[in-house]
Amino acid sequence: MKKVIITWVFALVVFALAACAESGVAHITSIYVNEDNQWEVLYSDNRTEVLDTEALNAVSIEENDEGYLVVRYADGGTQTLNIRSQLHRVIFKNADGGIHEVQFVYEGTDANMDIDPPERQGHRFDGWDSSPSDVQADVIVEPTWSVKQYTVTYETNSDDTVEPITRAYNQPVPIPDLDKEGYSLEGVYTDPDFQHRFHPTDRLQGDMTLYYRWVPHGTHYNDIIFEDVLDLFLRWHYREVEEHEFYKHAIFGLFDALGDPYTSYMTPEDLERWQQSLGEAFVGVGITVENINEDVIVRMVWSDSPAERAGMRAGDRITHIDGDNVEDLTYLQTLMLLIGEEGTAVELGVDRPGVPETLFFAMTRETIPNPSVEHEVLDVDGKPIGYLKINTFGSQTPSLMTAAINAMESDDHIEGLIIDLRYNTGGYLGAVRTMINTFLPAGELPMFTTETFIDGTWQTTEYNATGTATKAYDIVVVINEYSASASEVFAAAMQEKGGYTIIGQPSLGKGTMQGSFTLDNGSTINLTFGKWLTPEGNWVHKGEGDMDGVQPDILVDLDENFSLFNIFLRAGDTLVYDTVSIHTANAQGILTIMGYDVRTDGYFDLDTQEAVEAVQAANDLDVTGHIDGPTAALLSEALLDYIRDPENDTQLQSALMYFGSE
Repeated sequence: MKKVIITWVFALVVFALAACAESGVAHITSIYVNEDNQWEVLYSDNRTEVLDTEALNAVSIEENDEGYLVVRYADGGTQTLNIRSQLHRVIFKNADGGIHEVQFVYEGTDANMDIDPPERQGHRFDGWDSSPSDVQADVIVEPTWSVKQYTVTYETNSDDTVEPITRAYNQPVPIPDLDKEGYSLEGVYTDPDFQHRFHPTDRLQGDMTLYYRWVPHGTHYNDIIFEDVLDLFLRWHYREVEEHEFYKHAIFGLFDALGDPYTSYMTPEDLERWQQSLGEAFVGVGITVENINEDVIVRMVWSDSPAERAGMRAGDRITHIDGDNVEDLTYLQTLMLLIGEEGTAVELGVDRPGVPETLFFAMTRETIPNPSVEHEVLDVDGKPIGYLKINTFGSQTPSLMTAAINAMESDDHIEGLIIDLRYNTGGYLGAVRTMINTFLPAGELPMFTTETFIDGTWQTTEYNATGTATKAYDIVVVINEYSASASEVFAAAMQEKGGYTIIGQPSLGKGTMQGSFTLDNGSTINLTFGKWLTPEGNWVHKGEGDMDGVQPDILVDLDENFSLFNIFLRAGDTLVYDTVSIHTANAQGILTIMGYDVRTDGYFDLDTQEAVEAVQAANDLDVTGHIDGPTAALLSEALLDYIRDPENDTQLQSALMYFGSE
């Protein structure tokens, strides 16, 4: 974007130069970026002028063979100006090869070297590579730099003393290998209270002190101890357990010891199901789940799926399957029970935050359409606004998104775009990289950065945009607490690099990356091998990172009625007058959104009974005043209609209002 602004400013400047040279009035001496990040012109009589540089689309200005100036625009068009360049340009570059300042000098005069230097993170400005004098043509002046050096001090708390070391900015911090008699090294920390563990991924950003923490021998284990224990079990335990059983449990113990819910072991069947979930269709009940400390947590409920129709919600923790409690099972064991053939029935019980009782939902497995991209055009005060729902970042998602945007731009001429990433739990890094690049031009900041531990070595990789221009319209991104991983990469890039507005709730906060490694037995380890950073270098990871999630610019809660749930009654059960239950309170909430004035505390009073009778009469049901199976189904359908109505989606409505207020 800066390149566009700068070169368009050149065109403005040249018009002024021709007039000034002929009339003898003050001429332009330089153009630079002021404190408000605007382009400001300085004249020879010390006057200044701030240029309005918004929505400019010139990309360069050149001289043709006759010496006239030609402006080239982003769309490929050109314009020849009926003036010749009469002053030479001295162009001072910045750290990224862009323009820091432009001076305009008469032929044979010197450049003014007394200017504010450019900045470069972690570097010291050493000066310019030249001091142009007796200027006879346009000149480009480059900055020179040296990397800043920082000191690392070690508090070893041992008999060994380690001298402070000096390292360059953004370099890995070495950890000397030390010993302490009778102790083992527990970890290295950045504070004397051992609250903040030093991560090997951390790079040197300034002077720092590292603190070693030691624990007594006997609380530290290694392969020698393991082999001794295994040998004793195999030779002495009366059950004569097969050796492979010990290895199997030892392997699963490694996953438990990591305390990383995103590192997991998958059989070939597990991997195939995961890959299918990133495709455009799969068989199931229509939920995306995640392993959080062996709990199966629902992260997304697909639209018009059995799970949505039954009343499941994101955030539900699955506790029962077909009447059996599965809380003591592992994550994968629970998944095996969830999976079934198309057309088979299943009943799920869930623990829902804020609801004291287990909720049960009956449904039938079916083929679930899994469109990774959905789009439509909405009318906002007469303006066509595009709506793009990205459900996951699969292998086909970039091309599907491009097709959707092209259609909305060419057919509907959209004047704004809403990108909805709510309930998007992530996907392929390559997909999100391609998609971000659609919206963000090249510039100083990367789209995102990864720090990965590959084969025992840390590697840092910046992923930079390659575009030359932004979209001609504004963009808003909507997220919520179930937007995770790749969707957070996308949102953070749009916010920090693109300057676009984020609306909704803080995202989940998953700042790590996983890769798949196939073992000799055909199984796969989904292993966390690194982390990603936002364009400004923030680690978005709940509990460990610089921030717990991507923070919206505009915070918007969902409608509180979205916390209501479908009424599940087993055969023969009813809700009747003069009883109290959480299910009655939920039914009263549904009656309220249907327009009935009833209490919502769970007591089934006469007003509630009369409201139920009115619902039954209006829908040709037996008028009993009791909430039975058919009545419960009707109330549940009314709740689903309410939740599906975009008018009740407060976060979407906030995004639409954003464009309506422009």
